Amino acid sequence: MSYPISALLDPLPLLGAQLEGAIGTRDKWLVPNRVYHFPLLWDECEKAPGVYTFPEEAFYNVTRLNMKLGSDYRLIIGTRTCPYFYALRSDRGSPPKPENYIALAKLIEQIYNTFHPWGVELWNEPEFNEAEAAGMGKYYGAWGNAGLSYGTMVTEVYDYLRYRTPGMSVIAGASFGLLDTTRSLAFLRGATSGGMRADYWSWHGYLWYRDVVNDTRAFENILRFSQDAYDIFPQLQILSETSVMRKTELDDPPLFQQRQAELLQYLIDTTYDTEIESVIWYTLADNGWRHSDLIRNSIEMPVYNVWKDYQE
Repeated sequence: MSYPISALLDPLPLLGAQLEGAIGTRDKWLVPNRVYHFPLLWDECEKAPGVYTFPEEAFYNVTRLNMKLGSDYRLIIGTRTCPYFYALRSDRGSPPKPENYIALAKLIEQIYNTFHPWGVELWNEPEFNEAEAAGMGKYYGAWGNAGLSYGTMVTEVYDYLRYRTPGMSVIAGASFGLLDTTRSLAFLRGATSGGMRADYWSWHGYLWYRDVVNDTRAFENILRFSQDAYDIFPQLQILSETSVMRKTELDDPPLFQQRQAELLQYLIDTTYDTEIESVIWYTLADNGWRHSDLIRNSIEMPVYNVWKDYQE
């Protein structure tokens, strides 16, 4: 097992947050020494082969991050979707054809040269199948049970970028993780069966409020899954999305807010003894998805205080 030079010399901060959409005035909730993550859609960045046009929102967000934090943060950019002229199928979540894996590597090289991220994450929740991802390819991939093909793609991308993007980490995964641990681990076994190479493996660890309303024992599922995945792919990990969620329009009860804060504190207290290098909350502010944000309706949640006050 070999860790990237960037991991040895410039490790990630323990905590971070996902960004969705333009930061705008939400930058007042940014704090230094954190990881920030936002996605780019491949089919919107490369509308003709070899012609790259990145969205203004991406430049805007990086500018706001730099103005607020200087160099005291780490940036991870996620990649999603596949242009139709590279795709195996017609849906946006389709994998690229094997002969086009290197096209993703070339896109990432352009991302690196343009935005200088600390790391780039390859795909998002690729374990979904085509039927599950129908109409949702903007958000996650649809490789289904083609873990071996995914691992082959990651390795080709990794080998292409290794000497072209010095200091940048190649992050495999964005696995859906706890959503279906059996499928996630099966996909990872497939990906590693051909010798997948990457600097990190990332995954998602969401918990439903109903599973922690009476006690917090379900928090342990995150560490258990992390170890199971490490046994398959012994590499550093990034928990790139996590939160306690509710699927309702009702206001949050105080106990729900408490459980979110307790989850983050639990991860701060326990991940030092795991392969999880960084924990990225979904999201920073006012995204509105399943009551997961650190900031909701411009109100700082108790979990935000845990997040912003932590000092390494």
